[in-house]
Amino acid sequence: VMAATWNVDVAKGKEEEEILHSLLKYGQLIIINEHTTRTKWLVSAGVLVNASARTLFNVVTDTENYSKFMPMTEDAKAIERGGPNIVELNLTLKIKVVKGLPAVPVNYSVLHYHRPPYRSDWTHYSGRFERNDGFYRFIPVEGGRRTMAFYTVYSLPRLPIATRMFKKDPALELVINMSTAVMVTRCLKKRAEQLERREPFVPGRGMKGTIVETMARDPKAVKLLLSRGGLILVEEGPPMWAATMVSIDAPPAEVFDEVTRFEHYKCYLGQVVESRVLERSDATARAFFRLDLDYYVLRIPLRYELTYALKPPRHILWRWSEGDVPSQRGSWTFLPLDGGKRTLAVYRQTEDLRTLPGMVGRGLRAAIMGQPSLEPAILGSQALLVARNTRDFLNLSPRERKMKIDRCAGEK
Repeated sequence: VMAATWNVDVAKGKEEEEILHSLLKYGQLIIINEHTTRTKWLVSAGVLVNASARTLFNVVTDTENYSKFMPMTEDAKAIERGGPNIVELNLTLKIKVVKGLPAVPVNYSVLHYHRPPYRSDWTHYSGRFERNDGFYRFIPVEGGRRTMAFYTVYSLPRLPIATRMFKKDPALELVINMSTAVMVTRCLKKRAEQLERREPFVPGRGMKGTIVETMARDPKAVKLLLSRGGLILVEEGPPMWAATMVSIDAPPAEVFDEVTRFEHYKCYLGQVVESRVLERSDATARAFFRLDLDYYVLRIPLRYELTYALKPPRHILWRWSEGDVPSQRGSWTFLPLDGGKRTLAVYRQTEDLRTLPGMVGRGLRAAIMGQPSLEPAILGSQALLVARNTRDFLNLSPRERKMKIDRCAGEK
């Protein structure tokens, strides 16, 4: 019954657990496992919690009080099915995406198999989902004083509007699952820390150095995690930052040279429809971009200029200089892998999604106010898309890259 998740875990062995622990000290972690056999993928969101694994497990099984701490949950009832650890969980949700609009009622049930106090798997049983598979995972750290809490899920609602949205933009399916996972782990953290009357763990507080420096110390371990699929770290801020990593089959100097050819962005970053270099020197650059962000219910045209600081062959930093979205800043860091033959590319960005222009910006502001977990999900998915498109382009042969650029120039 639990075949979709039974043999899946967020970490394979102590080495990966240690890397997850070091990353979670900086922010919330999102892992996209693309090597599953019974689901399209699985999204895991994780947080570091000042509470024991037992307390977190008790929170998950305290279904009678879900309505007090789990957002959008109106009612929850658990019924034992064949044993104390096999439970049917019936849920009534009121999903409110945009503040001010009526909530959408959703009734469904999942079948849980508890493995106390470190894990609970579930699968769809009945109601308005085509698929709903996942598991909670609690990993004690620091002698049991803290716990890495993960919520892993793949869900596909049985709703006509969701089917149309995902068909037009498959990335939205990932964003919605990411948003759910982020929301649930934050709620578990808050509830468990309150029950133990512990000071909430604040990511980044007292940490020396940056998340990029942490990854630079052990890029081989991060490479192991990247083999799973996608990896995103959300730093709460303010401002909120999203960082993601990809491995590229080229040395850092070659990656740096191509990423600083800003005029090529329109050829491999799908949402960029125009990119031009306005000024360029060995140490700085300024470029113009025109984007067309086209979601199912939102179309967002953007125009802006960015100023770059170039530090070959390892670092690129940028900040807004003119146009839309004045809050945006970011960086690329290129770390050598395999003796310098390959590159671990770390992409980090921030932008206030609530400052997007026009009616679309106002609509997005309302959506984030109604569901705050949308902000890290959207910011993280944007970072992942940019990093992956860059990786896929650079992993082409030089001849294939030139052909792609020539075709792009002709189309434009």
